[in-house]
Amino acid sequence: DGRRHEREFFSQYKLVCSIWAQLLAGLVGAGGHSPLLHPSKFILDSEHRAHPRTTKPEATFSSSDPKIMGNNTHETELDELKDIGLQIIANCGGLPLAIKVMGGVLSVRHVQRPDWMRVLNDFIPSCELPEVINHSVYLSYEDLAPCLKQCFLHYSLLPTNAVFYENDIVGMWISEGFIHGNSHDYWRDSEDLGSEYYRELILRNLIEPDARYTSQLVCNMNDVVRSFAQSICRDEALVAHNGDMYGYLSSRKFYQLSLESKELESDMLVWSLVQEQTSLRTLVSIGQIKLKPGDSLMAFPSPRTLHIESTNAAVLVESLCQLKHLRYLSVAHTDVSSLPENINTMKFLQHINLQGCESFEKLPDSIIKLEQLRYLNLNDTGINVIPRGFCILTNLSKLYGFPAYMDGNWCSLEELWPLSRLKEIELKGLDNVAAGLFAESASLYQMRLSYLKLECSTRVGGGGLVIEGRSVFQDEENQRIEAVFDELHPPQRLSTLVIQGYFGLQLPVWMRTEDRLECLVVLTMEDLACCTQLPCCLSQLPYLEVLKIQRAPAISCVGPEFLGVSEHHDQTAIMFPRLHELVFSGMVKWEEWVWEKQLNAMPALEELLVDNCKLRSFPPGLAFRARALRRLVVTAAQNLNSLDSFASVVELDVYFSPTLTSIANLHQLQKLTIIFCPKLEKLIGVPAIRRLVLEDYDMETLPRYLQDVGNLSLLQLDCSLELLTSIAMGQPGPEWKKYSHVKHVEAYAHDGDNQREWYVLYTKDPYKFETNINQRSSKLAGEDKLIGKEAEQLLGIDSSSDSAVFFTTTVSEDNSELVGIENPCQSIIKLLTHGDEEELKMVSICGTGGLGKTTVAHAVYRKIANEFKYNFFVDMPRNLDIKVIIGTICAEVGCPRPKFEECGVQQLVDRLKIFFEGKRYLIVFDGLWTTSVWDQILPALKDNRHGSRIIITTRNVSIAEHVGGLYRLPLLSCDDSNMLFFRRTLFGSKDDCPSQFRELSEKMLSRCGQLPLAITVITDLLPKDRVLEEWQKVCDSIERGNGMENIRRVLKHSYDDLPPDLQRCLLCLSIFPEGYEIGRDSLVQRWMAEDLIRGKHGQNLQELGESYFSELVNSNMIQPIEFDGSGRDLVYRVPVTTLDLIVDLSIRENFVTILPSLQRTDLPSEVQRLSLRGSNNKHELKAIKNIDQVSSLSLFNGAGLMQPLSKFQGLQVLHLQKCDSVKNEGDSVKNERDSVKNEGVSVKNEGDSVKNEDLNGLESLDKLRYLVLGSSHITEIPKMIGKLRHLQILDLTATRVKELPSSIGKLTKLRRLLINRSTEVPDKIIGKLEALEELVGIDISKSPNILQEIGTMPELRVLSIALWSWDEHHTTLLSQIICKLAMKKLRHLSICSCCLLDLKPDLKPDLQPVLQLEKLEIQGSIFEKLPTWINGLTHLRSLSIEIYSLENNALEVLGELELLFLSLVAKRTSGEKLVIMTNKFCTLETFLLFSRATAIEFEQGAMEKLQRLKLTLQASLTKTDHLGLDTLSSLEHVQVEIICISATDGDVKVAEAAIRSMIGNNPRKPRLEMKRIVEGYMEEDKKKESECEIEVEDEDQEALRMTKPEEQTVTA
Repeated sequence: DGRRHEREFFSQYKLVCSIWAQLLAGLVGAGGHSPLLHPSKFILDSEHRAHPRTTKPEATFSSSDPKIMGNNTHETELDELKDIGLQIIANCGGLPLAIKVMGGVLSVRHVQRPDWMRVLNDFIPSCELPEVINHSVYLSYEDLAPCLKQCFLHYSLLPTNAVFYENDIVGMWISEGFIHGNSHDYWRDSEDLGSEYYRELILRNLIEPDARYTSQLVCNMNDVVRSFAQSICRDEALVAHNGDMYGYLSSRKFYQLSLESKELESDMLVWSLVQEQTSLRTLVSIGQIKLKPGDSLMAFPSPRTLHIESTNAAVLVESLCQLKHLRYLSVAHTDVSSLPENINTMKFLQHINLQGCESFEKLPDSIIKLEQLRYLNLNDTGINVIPRGFCILTNLSKLYGFPAYMDGNWCSLEELWPLSRLKEIELKGLDNVAAGLFAESASLYQMRLSYLKLECSTRVGGGGLVIEGRSVFQDEENQRIEAVFDELHPPQRLSTLVIQGYFGLQLPVWMRTEDRLECLVVLTMEDLACCTQLPCCLSQLPYLEVLKIQRAPAISCVGPEFLGVSEHHDQTAIMFPRLHELVFSGMVKWEEWVWEKQLNAMPALEELLVDNCKLRSFPPGLAFRARALRRLVVTAAQNLNSLDSFASVVELDVYFSPTLTSIANLHQLQKLTIIFCPKLEKLIGVPAIRRLVLEDYDMETLPRYLQDVGNLSLLQLDCSLELLTSIAMGQPGPEWKKYSHVKHVEAYAHDGDNQREWYVLYTKDPYKFETNINQRSSKLAGEDKLIGKEAEQLLGIDSSSDSAVFFTTTVSEDNSELVGIENPCQSIIKLLTHGDEEELKMVSICGTGGLGKTTVAHAVYRKIANEFKYNFFVDMPRNLDIKVIIGTICAEVGCPRPKFEECGVQQLVDRLKIFFEGKRYLIVFDGLWTTSVWDQILPALKDNRHGSRIIITTRNVSIAEHVGGLYRLPLLSCDDSNMLFFRRTLFGSKDDCPSQFRELSEKMLSRCGQLPLAITVITDLLPKDRVLEEWQKVCDSIERGNGMENIRRVLKHSYDDLPPDLQRCLLCLSIFPEGYEIGRDSLVQRWMAEDLIRGKHGQNLQELGESYFSELVNSNMIQPIEFDGSGRDLVYRVPVTTLDLIVDLSIRENFVTILPSLQRTDLPSEVQRLSLRGSNNKHELKAIKNIDQVSSLSLFNGAGLMQPLSKFQGLQVLHLQKCDSVKNEGDSVKNERDSVKNEGVSVKNEGDSVKNEDLNGLESLDKLRYLVLGSSHITEIPKMIGKLRHLQILDLTATRVKELPSSIGKLTKLRRLLINRSTEVPDKIIGKLEALEELVGIDISKSPNILQEIGTMPELRVLSIALWSWDEHHTTLLSQIICKLAMKKLRHLSICSCCLLDLKPDLKPDLQPVLQLEKLEIQGSIFEKLPTWINGLTHLRSLSIEIYSLENNALEVLGELELLFLSLVAKRTSGEKLVIMTNKFCTLETFLLFSRATAIEFEQGAMEKLQRLKLTLQASLTKTDHLGLDTLSSLEHVQVEIICISATDGDVKVAEAAIRSMIGNNPRKPRLEMKRIVEGYMEEDKKKESECEIEVEDEDQEALRMTKPEEQTVTA
């Protein structure tokens, strides 16, 4: 319960322990992000006051938390305190921050009832909810010791945008007098006490460690806590930012100032205002200071703390000595270059921080007189010497950057031995020490050191290798530095050791002796130029937690000795028992890491970094033993191939690893960063991943593995401008499917010095897509003038849409510029530059006429031509002699040749080949029309290895594939077509177009087929004034085809380029009326029946027909549209412009005769194919002379036969379509769904002209091969239909045929039988149809014995059956029949049943053949859970299934399948949220989902290719605010059904509004259809969610009963 409420109110935080554990231990915030209140989590009441959301007190009690037991607290003790704890939590108002702070209070109390009661009695607030936080903080504040209160309040004054380390903060506290050390305790001084205070504030959750820094060195304070603390000290302190400070500074006097300003001059701190604060004790100033002559520090008589971070602070330091009471001075990272020579007068000065003052070179000699000095930081300064007598500063506790140098026989290290109070020291320049004797004088071992850094000038360069000129060390140098370090042995109590720049062959002797460093916790070694082996004793250090080896170029193997393996090794010992962080960085020659599984080591390791090495693989012992490993960072691992099986890793960073190909089986991985890993192809087994950071400026496309990654919350991408441009296209773009499932995407590209000049920012839910790349593309494209022979008016390409090429046009005389051409140009240039730069590369730009191929080719040519010495653009008109073409090229490039008349083609080719040897050229061949021409030219060009490039344009795909480098130029999108059309009108845009003109415009635009040329031609015909009648005349004229000659001429070229068979198949489409929706399968079957597909001997005609269909789609002759009314099948439509052309060609070539005819008054002498439309064709039909020779008859739109079928003796194809639809009924999936939908429903089709009696004589059509009956008035078919011995296709789906005649068993050539599920099939009939490949719609419960017959069919590929009454013992039989068929040719299986279809686990071995299925559809029958054998269906492309309880891993299993279609009904879900994870369902195009989950979420990056989505959800249960529909990058059509049971009207409206908002924010702008179900059963008043939940089983039945008959689908 506790975790459920936490997710409900604070879903962005995943708490490991319950809030009760936070209350008791106060420890949750100490190690990372805490669930503090965020401003976005506040709600407003009626008075617009902010109220934070809360959680329930009952949800926070857990008496078995391991932390409590770790605190030696027994469960019984906790149970006794439960009542008090719940009251304390209730008083916290359910606010996590309040609870955390109260936890901090109790963490320092005894776990005893009296102590807890005192806390409870002190915490009974009567205030409103927002004040609860302050009350809990106040109680915690009151619980602090007096000195700790001061420290807490002081911390709240620090500027929030600056970094303050623990040393800085403790130093300020000491300087302010908040901390008083015990002078009698030698081992515990003020710094130690300050650190204890610092950590107690962390323990109490009053400050929280910043996760970016180690060892809690930097903390942050929550804004609420900070505001409370600042309110306590508001009378004495001012915290101000920028302009806010000026009014306060001039009106009041303060003791403490904390000021923060920006670099802008208007925001700078005006120092003259600060000087007015004469009572100042503390000044913290971050940012620029505005100074004028005379400004100084003299106005402040008694400040104790001065912290300035500004680039112009040096002027103020000149008057520093006036601050006699100053104790704390920090001018780090400023322009200060010196301190006053009389700094000794500042006798109270304790803390001096000069870090980062690069121009500071010399300390004043008088500094040695600062007897109170406790802290001195000289790091990153120019100081290389120190004053003699430095040893007087005996109170120094921390000294950083102390320079070691020689002055004759004197060494600066001699100044150190009296400084016995030093706890932290950093020594630099140790390579300057002449001998070990001088190092010994430092006597480090006598100090109280807990931290020691020993540094030499580095010998290792940035590349990890020894710097050139310093790679050869004399033996004496190695020996000298070894002797120096041997004498610098630290005390045994040392906890942190850093060695940098050491160049001895062996590490110091005290590092090779385990008892010398027995207290060591952190060890860092950097720039070990000569060490070849790591010391063995490190593995035995009992307290070592952090080990870092950075830049050790001489180490090639980390062997067993590193883990302490030796002859006397104790096999039971645990090596590195407490090590939790390990770093190997810059070991450039490291190739091998030896660690066998049996060696027990590093059980506590949490973080591992491996950088810049040649390691080939990680040792098996690492993954096996380091079970606590949470973070793994791999950088520049040159030879690493894979990362695998780190079961506990949560965060993985991989940088610059060129050979890495696979990341797998990291099951706990949540955050992944990949930078420049070009060969990474596999990213699998990462189900928990949430964040992915990807950086690679050489990527041409987003990696495919993105589609395999689920649950991504954030994708951060840094890439090339070209790729970002492609990403910026949004949903129509080629990359959308790879990232649309991700919740948040941040993509950037650099421009010059600006690393992130261009960006794409995308949020899935709520949808938001923002980019500035369009501005750049438009700007660049504006520089290009239009050139092109194909459509000289064409203009512009919109790079924001992959849908193509967005052209803008203008009349030729205004010489307009191209717009947005950058995207296709860059894509083509990428193809030209990818791979081997010296290799000859070719790109073939292919597209239908009117797309602007020439325009794009010429634009690319102009962009890159200057890179080539030889470049030319060659026009390739049809029938131009090849000799002329090659001769023209020779003349253009200056190739010497004989007289044109005296040479042949081969001579010209040979001369040109010789001329091009050793030369780099660019050639564009525009309008290539045949491969034979190309094959003659190619020998002169192909043997070039000097980076030459060739571009061709062609309409013919086969030519483009023959040449190579195919680039398809796509059509305009619908939005872009609108934009282009209205931009060319007098209105300029669609929004500015009046409604009456807009209707005419959209009517005309519908005829353009998304072709830029068509839009250009049509808009050129429009009048230039607002006269509606004139526009109507143009529209009517276009409807008749007038003025479209130019479009037809261009399209005719595309038609001519098609092979003869494909031309005939295209002309066949003229049979269908305008707007007719075509199914792929039925059309291919029709082509086959009409002998339009003529393959070679043995060639599969079905596959050949499908390839023809795909080629027509690719050439844009037919175009895909939305899925049909059932939400299932993708259908296609012929564009009106193309249909006009093929109708015209069909009539001219007498391929099809259409009645009534609009284009001719006389009928042809011979009619081959007849298409009847409407009822006014009686007389024309009687006029057909050769009616007995008509091979194809199709009726649409209420057309009647008017002639007996017996007269059509030559028919091979008969298609009788019902009048109330122009949709093709020939696709099995749609037919079956419609048959189920219409069962028992009275469908009114009075207009159907085809009835039973019209089928008289059907059995006499001996040549009939293809029969589709689409009238609901047909209830029976002729009993002698078995006489149709050549019949191959029989589709009765849309009829009401009650029973098939027994003669149907004689149809031995029947390949496809589609019936209505209400149709009964006689026994012993189906089994005779041995040629049957597809059987759809048969109800085997009505024909009990038919199942055995089906099992005997040798050719059956597609089987769709229904089971509406079923005996349990038949389950085994069904499984056996399915397996039997699958072992033959069955690939598609559909079962529709209202019965429990239980394929039991013990049948699993028998189901192995089913693994070959490509389509599986089981509807109506509910599985208890996802069958285990589903994940074995590796060939599955379509799946429909209903599951009672959807387990957590079910979607992961389904997501791994390469599905194109998925229909999923989930009655229950195991968790509160059903999450469609990132990089799952990477191939899915259609998704139907019915779910009762309380929340459904499509993660960003999920279902990248999803085009069609249908959701059925319950408004009272499912939250719709985070569905993520706006992130589905390829979405085109969305259907949403909202079940209204137990929901209020407001609930439903909220759901509808949320869905509309997400769809509106989807860049693809998909079509949305939304309806309510059982709307009459909504609740009147909104109730709590818990009150409106009902049992799922009862609800299912109730919803089904109350649904209207026409809404009763299988899914509902």
